[in-house]
Amino acid sequence: MSTSWKQKTKSSDAWLGQFSRLRAFSVHLIIGLVIFSILSALIIFIWYPAALFYTDGGWQGLRIIAGVDIVLGPALTLMFFKKHKPGLTLDVSVIATLQIIALIIGIITVYHSRPAVITFASNAAIGFTPSQLKDAQNQLAALNIQADTPNTNLVSWPALYEIVPPTDKAQRKTFFNEMYKAGYPIPHLRIDQYNSLQNRLPTTAAVNIENAVDAATLKEILSKYKIDQGDLLFYRYSPRYTNDTVFIVLDKNTHEVLDYLLVNK
Repeated sequence: MSTSWKQKTKSSDAWLGQFSRLRAFSVHLIIGLVIFSILSALIIFIWYPAALFYTDGGWQGLRIIAGVDIVLGPALTLMFFKKHKPGLTLDVSVIATLQIIALIIGIITVYHSRPAVITFASNAAIGFTPSQLKDAQNQLAALNIQADTPNTNLVSWPALYEIVPPTDKAQRKTFFNEMYKAGYPIPHLRIDQYNSLQNRLPTTAAVNIENAVDAATLKEILSKYKIDQGDLLFYRYSPRYTNDTVFIVLDKNTHEVLDYLLVNK
């Protein structure tokens, strides 16, 4: 180890030695809370928007990030930080490195568990993770069917796709027979049949919301949106982890997703 490095380490040890254990813990906790706030916003508003946060794993993902960012790191500092301890810089560096590695693993896990794509088919809309889409691609490749995984964005809501059966009866029969063949992905994961809903509405019939909820709930729902009821379209969504009733709310005119609505019946 060079003399220059030793001097820098001693200087760093001396600077860190000004902090008491409680103060070091507090600083670490504050930094963790700032990072956690940023990641929480990304998880709640982008990766798992609205009802998907509760029904598709967002809450579980947030707990993973919280455990690493505002529990693990500060707790290690509280346990091992000792004022004026020789090699204090090394201890702090190890703690920071461990936390960063754990945080990266946590972020990757939460990111790859998000519903990156929502697919409409057979009157049902289901969300799928990037790993499920990749597995489907590999299954199709094994059957000599080439298909690209759908485009997803790091900072956008789930992309919407639809599988539309042919209108011709013979082709339609062949289509469904093939969809359920052994070795093929489930119908909603036939990514080779995906049609983007970026600029159009699903062909799946929308739900008559007046028949799906009671009058009080309907009034509460409509009060959330600043457009006419006739311009709102509601489609049932099948949550991954709960049995809750969830609707995808689309603007009939712009085709944009307005909300993922959790309805408590």
